[in-house]
Amino acid sequence: MSKISLKHSGGNVVSLNSPTNAPSAADVAFKLPNQDGSANEFLKTDGSGNLSFGTVTNNNTFVKLSKTTITSNTSQVDFTNSITGAFDTYKTYAVTITGLVPQNDDYTLRARKFDSNGIYTGAEQHTRVVENGSLYSYPSDDNFVLIRQGIGNNSSGSEIYENFNGIFYFFNFAANNRFSVMSNCVYKNASSDTTFTTMGGTTNVTTETTGIRFYMSSGDISTGEFTLYGIAS
Repeated sequence: MSKISLKHSGGNVVSLNSPTNAPSAADVAFKLPNQDGSANEFLKTDGSGNLSFGTVTNNNTFVKLSKTTITSNTSQVDFTNSITGAFDTYKTYAVTITGLVPQNDDYTLRARKFDSNGIYTGAEQHTRVVENGSLYSYPSDDNFVLIRQGIGNNSSGSEIYENFNGIFYFFNFAANNRFSVMSNCVYKNASSDTTFTTMGGTTNVTTETTGIRFYMSSGDISTGEFTLYGIAS
């Protein structure tokens, strides 16, 4: 079995070895490209022994843009268009929230939009929440009411008995559109009852949406991971 060996001036050798098993039918020949590829490209074959450089295709539907990990009390989590790809590249965005534990027991999760003037606080948000099979409506609020019952924060040492997990989808960020949100969430409330919530909300204003803020109705967020994704069409 033959091999090609390249010896470094420092004495170590890099080798290119022939395959362990003999080619099944005939000799195998590869023709190298006549120039180097670009950064992050890979070497590929056309099936006839001709090698060339190619670009890796990203087939992921969810494109991760940013993640915020909370490990101590934090008043809010913001995602804005200062993040590369955020709110001007995709038509739909998603935020996953895992392991959220509030500082104060029995308070709800809220959201607001940013526009060119900063956080929008006009009473133009309308949310409908279906929680454990019952419908609740919150018209003309200055925020999106994402859940109805408060989140519990019961724990013992490293054991977490109550926390919140959910995924939120956001649409209509461009100007002249009414920003919209929908979600599915599951969490333990302050009585350790399992609570499942699906919600949808819109805003009546049509200013361009440049960011999203998550916060508690009272107190801080103690722990949790918030991850922003762009969803490729």
